[in-house]
Amino acid sequence: MSLISDYQSSFLDYMAIELAASINTVSAYRSDLNHLVGFIEETGTKLNIETLDETLLGNYLTDLNRRQYSRATIARRLATIKSFVAYLLDTGIIESNPIANIQAPKKNKSLPRPISPNDIDALLSSFDGARDPLELRDRSLVWLMYYTGVRVSEVVNLQMDSLLLLPPASVRVIGKGNKERILPIPSHAEIFLREYLDHGRQDLAQNSATAAVYLTSRGKPITRQSAWNIIKNAAIRANLSQQISPHTLRHSFATHLLRGGIHLKEVQEFLGHANLSTTQTYTALSDSHLRSSYDSLHPRA
Repeated sequence: MSLISDYQSSFLDYMAIELAASINTVSAYRSDLNHLVGFIEETGTKLNIETLDETLLGNYLTDLNRRQYSRATIARRLATIKSFVAYLLDTGIIESNPIANIQAPKKNKSLPRPISPNDIDALLSSFDGARDPLELRDRSLVWLMYYTGVRVSEVVNLQMDSLLLLPPASVRVIGKGNKERILPIPSHAEIFLREYLDHGRQDLAQNSATAAVYLTSRGKPITRQSAWNIIKNAAIRANLSQQISPHTLRHSFATHLLRGGIHLKEVQEFLGHANLSTTQTYTALSDSHLRSSYDSLHPRA
């Protein structure tokens, strides 16, 4: 009997090579499948491919609900399993579909609450007096995320050659689907980015050959969890009652642009959304007229 892990690796290779899935997508699939394997191990069931039946997968769904995972997380993990099962069917490894009758929960389309201008001021001001390399890094990262609206996965994957610092400064971002977009960096964020590069990153890099922009104290690229913690700690210093996440900064960026008068279509381009409907689901709409300049449109630029 073949083990699930025997086919897990070949499936991930198939995703990366044949389907050209991004590194982040493959990483998410690997994490989801490892979680499923962990559940199977906890039940004491053998990790044979033959154990992937409707009963086991139904029990897995029940366990996810019992542990109060979000609907979005459950839906994503089931989507991963469906892709894995489809691969097993297409390659003739299994003959019947064990997940055909299992439905993913519908996602709730809830709007995140943007940060108020006063709270944004407090959050950004929490970095006043930054001096050491890590403080300079944290200030630059949060200011760049708010002023450009980049995703957390995009900012932690920034490379030095992604920065286009000749006036006017901009950053090249590789988003979902490996789509590239160029985002302007307003003067405030540019100043703190340059200060980090000149007086912070060099110390953090030490003898590391990494080209990542944002580094840990050991000279390694920071992780998404590190970025979350940086923002969380800044919110604590600013005495904010609202929970702030990287997505909160991104949503606030979009909402503040709309309130400043920029057109929804322009916001879509800044955010890197393939469909305008995606932008509409979590940005507050404004009837103000489109203006010509990014710097004049952003109320905090």
